[in-house]
Amino acid sequence: MDPGKRLREFAAEAGVVGSHYLPDERRIAEEQEAEALALLDLDYEGMPGWFSPTLTNEIGVFLPGDLVLVGARPGGGKTTLLINQATYLAKQGFRVVYAGMEMRPARLRLQVAAAGAGLDVASVVRGQWRSLPTGARSRLEAELKRLTVEWSDRLLFVPDERVSMARLEYWAEHAGRKAYDFLLIDHIHRMDWGNPFDLTASMNEGAKVIKTLAKNHRLRILAAVQLKRASQYDPLEEYMVPPLSAIKQCGAFEE
Repeated sequence: MDPGKRLREFAAEAGVVGSHYLPDERRIAEEQEAEALALLDLDYEGMPGWFSPTLTNEIGVFLPGDLVLVGARPGGGKTTLLINQATYLAKQGFRVVYAGMEMRPARLRLQVAAAGAGLDVASVVRGQWRSLPTGARSRLEAELKRLTVEWSDRLLFVPDERVSMARLEYWAEHAGRKAYDFLLIDHIHRMDWGNPFDLTASMNEGAKVIKTLAKNHRLRILAAVQLKRASQYDPLEEYMVPPLSAIKQCGAFEE
């Protein structure tokens, strides 16, 4: 086959018409130069960090397009960490979309309100009103109202009970269009992957899409993942920093 003809076919498939089907190397270089210069103007001091200064010092700040994973075994506190981080970011003025699948949005909102009202979160969630101070319910209701009025466009809890990959793409696009700063996913293994017969393959493909979403929408994505259970043959494994290979059913995050 004529190489020139095949090149023109590729150009047509890409939507390029006319004689300008060859890549313009100078234009590509200039676009990359402009992007590199823009990186020089990033204010790293103003970039969002973690709710814990220790974590910020150890891990660093969040940059646009970052994908950060928080891994723990079942019951390890993934949801608690993400809620604390979401609340911290909202208080700092950053806008967060929270896709939570461990708890219903109303319960997540209740936890944030309880913390904001200075009440013991566990007692509120369990309805242990006798252990709470007088007027706790009134304070909680006032804080819930404040969150609705002041934070409705700052901390958005996705209403989906279980988020599919298609719905996650929808919410990522929404976040990008509405100039949100973060997308939090709690957690990857609770998502509706749609293919129960080959869950690992679906999750691996989804991991690649999530990386692309962060880059294309310039979102900072913070996602919780479940780790494999510690080996019964290595008693020290429970206390060591787990490698990326410890992520359950999803090797694509290692790439």
